[in-house]
Amino acid sequence: MMKTKLGMASLVLFGSFLATGASANSSYIWDLTNPKGNVGSSSHTYVSNIGNINLGASGYVATNAATSNSWNTGNISDVNLYGKGSGIGSEDGLGLANDPTGDHEIAGKSFLQLNVSDLLSHHLSSFNLAIGSIQSGEGYAIWGSNTAGTPGTYLTSYKANGQSASVSSFAAPDFGKYNYYSISAPTGNVLLDNGISGAPAVPEASSVMSMCGVLAIGGISIRRRRFKTTV
Repeated sequence: MMKTKLGMASLVLFGSFLATGASANSSYIWDLTNPKGNVGSSSHTYVSNIGNINLGASGYVATNAATSNSWNTGNISDVNLYGKGSGIGSEDGLGLANDPTGDHEIAGKSFLQLNVSDLLSHHLSSFNLAIGSIQSGEGYAIWGSNTAGTPGTYLTSYKANGQSASVSSFAAPDFGKYNYYSISAPTGNVLLDNGISGAPAVPEASSVMSMCGVLAIGGISIRRRRFKTTV
């Protein structure tokens, strides 16, 4: 009986292993267009399509504008978030309600900050950012921080030349080092695109080998039980 239970336990573990493997091949996605329009608040938590992983978003505006690679913000004020769901590819995502152009995007001295601490606690292997609604001459800057409401360290930037309505997708720089990523627009206005995603952690080789060992022991136990029954 004990060996049969061990074999059944092995099958259960094998099923769990397969489920983990299937999850590892899936991407976490956050719908930034829900809710649409003025969110009515400067912060909102978006939940992933699988795994219930929280991605926080907050809107801010600074007294001072950023320079090329540093930002002495001065005073910081809250800005309402704006979910933009136009259905036109690069025009779907999350912006801010104070855009002076009326496009409800990230512009001027404002910045949109993402809280990725829950992604880190779930050991995601990577987080992919996507910035959309980039017209020719417009651009964005990415900042990393471990303090809410502070852009922090300049990480990277991009400016479109001769392109229109494009989306720029890339891995979040130094993922794992910062709890917060901020997006600003040094020129023009841009949108945090709805194409952001995260990748699950890859099972360690030692875990895979341990699982194989358990499955092997379970298989041997089942075969021994069958052999004794037929003798």
